[in-house]
Amino acid sequence: MDKSIQPEISEEMHVQIFTLLPPYVNGTLTDAECQRVKKHLIRCIACKQEVETLQKLEAAIQHQGIKTDWQPGPVHLQSIFNKIDAIEQTSPQANEKPVSIWQAVRNGLGVFINAPAALRWMVASQSALVVILSVVVVILVPNTSTINFQTYSSEIAPTNTNNPHVRIVFSETMQLSELSSLLIGVSATLVEGPSPRGVFTIRLDSNHADLAKTLGTLRENKYVDFAEVVD
Repeated sequence: MDKSIQPEISEEMHVQIFTLLPPYVNGTLTDAECQRVKKHLIRCIACKQEVETLQKLEAAIQHQGIKTDWQPGPVHLQSIFNKIDAIEQTSPQANEKPVSIWQAVRNGLGVFINAPAALRWMVASQSALVVILSVVVVILVPNTSTINFQTYSSEIAPTNTNNPHVRIVFSETMQLSELSSLLIGVSATLVEGPSPRGVFTIRLDSNHADLAKTLGTLRENKYVDFAEVVD
């Protein structure tokens, strides 16, 4: 591509117009694009010469009776791509330095400070709520790092052994009303639980003669996953 470009015409503008020359010669541009090319040709000698070359090529094709849409050749395309790459490499965005983490934090704080007061209050309140919930979880959730449960039956036995105790695991779908009905039905009282593994301990009010029957009733309940007498 000839580089005889007028000084007042930017390189980027020249590349944009140069890509429009083939459809300009073919008459496939919009009116706005066509006017843009015409204004550019008044000032750019290189593009004007390119148009003349394309017009001669178009006339030769029509003279031979070949009906085809003109497509730029490999050399023409490579020339355009080289121009685009050169513009991108010299653009301000290509020369920008990567932003450090500290700078990103400062930019974020600047956006927060300049935000509307209502938005700042909302973000601050949500952040405070997250902190409070984190503290509550740390305080209330038991630390199980020092406890190693092998089975449900290895839970610590209750100290009160006057009545039979049963270690029991309920289904996650069990409702409070269903739990209450089950305990009343077997004459039992919930005394401990849940453990970190979800194990409860109930005390049976029945005597040892009814223990086997009561244990069978518990195991047959659809909301009971595990039931075993505490030794």
